[in-house]
Amino acid sequence: MPDDWLLIDSYKATADYISAFRKIAHVAVIDDLNALDHYDCDLIINAALSAPREAYAAKSDARLLLGADYALIRREFRRPGAPSSTEPFVAVMFGGSDPRRLTGGCAALLRHAMPEMRLKIIAGPAHIHADELRAMAEADPLFELHVDPPSVAQVLAGCELVLTAAGGSVGEMAAMGLAALVLVLYDNQKAALDQCPFPVIDARQDLPADLGVRAKTLIDDPTGLKAIAEKAHKVVDGKGAQRVVEAMFGA
Repeated sequence: MPDDWLLIDSYKATADYISAFRKIAHVAVIDDLNALDHYDCDLIINAALSAPREAYAAKSDARLLLGADYALIRREFRRPGAPSSTEPFVAVMFGGSDPRRLTGGCAALLRHAMPEMRLKIIAGPAHIHADELRAMAEADPLFELHVDPPSVAQVLAGCELVLTAAGGSVGEMAAMGLAALVLVLYDNQKAALDQCPFPVIDARQDLPADLGVRAKTLIDDPTGLKAIAEKAHKVVDGKGAQRVVEAMFGA
């Protein structure tokens, strides 16, 4: 077998699809569902803190790279650069699209609780309510809107607290050494209620009315906020990709 590796990261990949490629290359599978009947591959990578080792072992003889040590963090979040401003701010981001239209509501609750705090709001490229956010920014000089910025990490550098949804951004914030308040928005994120390294709020029904107050409580305790960031960074240190490459090539 050649030394080539194929990395598969797709919910559409079937067990037969994976097995077919193993005939011509080493295969690593990035997986977070454990939904296949078997995994005929060389490596299985699942960065979730609750990744089911026994369940995978029953389906595959692959080497298992499980847990936050293998979180694949993009370079921009490992080396974000210096903050663009020394003025304190809180950030809000809910992924690429925010289908539940929560970004504006979250920002409004924060503004009510912290009227003097600068807010940086990040909207992804598929955010369909960006016009509403632009209107909020025009009416509030402390409201800074970034739509699909070239570097999310650079916008966030120096942030006091990030409000974000459970998902890949949790690992990114931890790798940056930032403090976060994480919102569980969907049932498939509920594992984060117990496993997340940051404080978590269950927002599957709606944003809690005291969200802003809870964020302010964290902001008002800088020692506690620093401890939250340091604890999370110990869980996700940003070196996951390096560990995966070392496992693939035996470094």
